[in-house]
Amino acid sequence: MPFRPQEYLYLHMLAKWEKTAPPDRHKETLDGRPASNTQGARMARLLTVVVAGHTADSIDATLQKLERRNERKNGASDISKDKSWMREPCEITRGWYFEGCMSLRDKQAIIKDLPSVGLISPAFVPCAQDFVAANPLLKYWPGTEDSLRLLQTWRDANPQIEAIMNDDGVREQVLRLVLS
Repeated sequence: MPFRPQEYLYLHMLAKWEKTAPPDRHKETLDGRPASNTQGARMARLLTVVVAGHTADSIDATLQKLERRNERKNGASDISKDKSWMREPCEITRGWYFEGCMSLRDKQAIIKDLPSVGLISPAFVPCAQDFVAANPLLKYWPGTEDSLRLLQTWRDANPQIEAIMNDDGVREQVLRLVLS
C-alpha cells in the first residue's frame, strides 16, 4: 500500500533531519539553534511534521485525542501541554510537549496509534518507526517506475497540476528530483 501524497513530503522532511541533525544521541546546533538527536527528539520531530499541515484548532483537537489515549496510570500523559512532570520534555508545537523519556517500544506503540487519529496512514507507520529508531529511511523512497506512476496518479487526481507540468522548466526540475 503506497503512502498518501503528503506522506512523501513527511518522508522528505524526516530524511532531511536524518542528513542534517547531530549524530545519534548527541547535542549540537541545527540551523543555528541547539538541537539533540535522541529518540525523544526524533519522536517530537515526527509529531511536529505530521501536524504541520493542520489548522490550529485541528492540531489541538488531534493532540488532545492523543493526550487522552496516552494517559499514564498516574493521570499524566506522554503528550501534553503540562510539561512540569516530564523528565525529558520535547516540544511538538503550540505549547504541546512529548515525554521523550520512555522506551522505544512505547514510542513505537504511540506511532502505531497515529493512523487512528488521522495523522498518518497505516502504510507510513513502519517508516515513522524507523525514523524514531534512527534506522535509515532510504528504503522508503519510491523507485523510478513507482515515481512515474505516482506522478501520473497525482496528475489525474489534480488537473491543475497539468498546467504546471506543461511548463518545461518546472517539468524538468520535477523529473530531475524524481529521477535522481
